[in-house]
Amino acid sequence: MVKLRLIKSMVASSVLACTLSAQADMDTSWLTVEARGSADAKWAEDSSGDLKESLSTSDVEVIMTAQITKNIKFVLKTELERALRTSGTDVSSTFDLDSFIEEAYVEIRNVAGQPVAFVVGKQEIPVGLQKTLMPFDEDGTKNIIREKGVFGLTMKLGYNFFGLIDSAEVSVFETGRDDLEIGDIEGMSVRVNKQLSEVVKASASYKYRGGAGAGGEDEHTVSVGAVYDDGTWVAYVEGIGMVNHADYPDADFAVTLGAGRNIGPGQAVVEYNYIDSAFHSIGLGYNLKLTDHLTIGPEVRYNMYEDGREDGAQFGVRATVDFTDDRKENENTLLGNKASGDPIKKK
Repeated sequence: MVKLRLIKSMVASSVLACTLSAQADMDTSWLTVEARGSADAKWAEDSSGDLKESLSTSDVEVIMTAQITKNIKFVLKTELERALRTSGTDVSSTFDLDSFIEEAYVEIRNVAGQPVAFVVGKQEIPVGLQKTLMPFDEDGTKNIIREKGVFGLTMKLGYNFFGLIDSAEVSVFETGRDDLEIGDIEGMSVRVNKQLSEVVKASASYKYRGGAGAGGEDEHTVSVGAVYDDGTWVAYVEGIGMVNHADYPDADFAVTLGAGRNIGPGQAVVEYNYIDSAFHSIGLGYNLKLTDHLTIGPEVRYNMYEDGREDGAQFGVRATVDFTDDRKENENTLLGNKASGDPIKKK
């Protein structure tokens, strides 16, 4: 029964993505449709020491982009997540339109002929490094600083400021999330980016959420991180400082360290995460490219808690179907080399 549920969820994600990809092939020059989605299976010990499984679909996304003019586009992204089984128990979930519409914004580029862009609407705010290569990318520290599903205004600057930074993003946004109503605009963030060398780039961010932190206090988050990528090896590090964080009120900082190497038709990854007063986590994963558009990612993590929970390991497998232009590609796949003939994009 468990295997059947997992197969059904994987097939559902695959059929959705393939159907939308076929539609995208027939798009006009001004409209594109892309899709991706994942089916997940996890196993972890419960408080009695019994191994329990959890099944779900995650990040099932459809992205529609309408290129209104050369420098103006409208983007609509929907996202659907479904929990099918949690800790060995069948669960059901209801459809929520507010969270289903993940993004809906207008982007205006090259304002007045300058390297300046504005993004207005429901969007993900550009803040933090948020770099992880683990198959289950949400299990680390990524969501500590991530800000998505909010209405806001972002200004992107492509200027080289006296050689100190290459670009910057400044945003103001609501402190509410995942709804279709514009709330109080009491959040702001700024991120600066710098290409330190051909293989190293860095970023620094600050995010403020007025009255949205622990106990209704103001939340402050600071991030500094860097990525090394030479085409074979990838290494990344991010340090996060926080005050009155809504999810981790007792934490003052968090750290992520990770590295990945292309091996055969995939990428092996090791990652360490630490959230102050919460947990340490060590993870191993492998992103196996079956085809250009299908990846299977097994992952194992061992979590050591500081908040009273029992330490333990968890194992999971994520199957991802991806028909987007920004998918991570590898020259080799398990079922053939560059089966689709698409050009390789170096991320």
